[in-house]
Amino acid sequence: MIAQNYVSVSAEPVKVVKFGGSSLADAEHFRMVQSIVTAESSRRFVVPSAPGKRFNGDEKVTDLFYKCYEVSNDRDALNEVFEQVKERYELIIQGLGLTLNLSAEYESIVSAISHHAGRDYAASRGEYLNGIILAHLLGYDFIDAAKVIRFAEDGSFDSETTNRILSKELALHERAVIPGFYGSMPNGTVKTFSRGGSDITGALAAAALQLRPEIVVSEGGMKVGKKYRGSMEKSITDYVKGRLAGREDIQHNRIFITHSYVPSDIVEKVRALVTELQPFAEIIETTAGCTISSHCGPACLGVLFFRKKD
Repeated sequence: MIAQNYVSVSAEPVKVVKFGGSSLADAEHFRMVQSIVTAESSRRFVVPSAPGKRFNGDEKVTDLFYKCYEVSNDRDALNEVFEQVKERYELIIQGLGLTLNLSAEYESIVSAISHHAGRDYAASRGEYLNGIILAHLLGYDFIDAAKVIRFAEDGSFDSETTNRILSKELALHERAVIPGFYGSMPNGTVKTFSRGGSDITGALAAAALQLRPEIVVSEGGMKVGKKYRGSMEKSITDYVKGRLAGREDIQHNRIFITHSYVPSDIVEKVRALVTELQPFAEIIETTAGCTISSHCGPACLGVLFFRKKD
């Protein structure tokens, strides 16, 4: 069964990995993330959150940025709070032994907050700065989420525009870090998702890459099999060919084409392809129930049949 949101580039698989604030709280955790990402070459796109708490009583960097916004009318108070932000990032940079100077970024951020760039802008800078550091550590490109994640004039998320822009941008990068949590309005103003928005950014990147995995049901469990990339029609066609072409161990009494509301024209092409690949006596189309749909999502399709006994 093939589902919607994952894949491979040519023979090289692609994975989007997301790390929360606790996983990027300090230099030691950054090193752990580096080890995880570099352990598999397929982990090519990374979505980081802002640094979380390092210990009980510590503050999340996002909360420090909210404080920056709250005192933005008082430049001295703003500078005082921002020094705590700066210290967090400088400790990470020093702990990693990086040659990275963020002075210009710090100055730009403080200036923007003091000139009323807004609460969402302030909150988003934690992910932004963490993304720059992580990209430098990994040797990945940095993609500012404000350039590729879009909201509509009314503040609602603009999925169509985002998918179009993000797909084009990701195609230009072999490996990249994309900060989570924020995007931009049509006028360029930064806007954030609700907390937990980094998870949304990761899902958007996966969708933009058109990553589609084969879900294999074996011995009572589900696992990811071969991965496909491209349009839904192409991925499904490749999947069906992979399941049926040239096989001699299939019982030909019947086959089921089961899907969670795949467009009818694609289903008919699958039916024609099945007929071409194997001489089944009966082809039955069914709709996936809630259990399969909850695991595989919308626009999922599978071909189900019996194998000959050994």
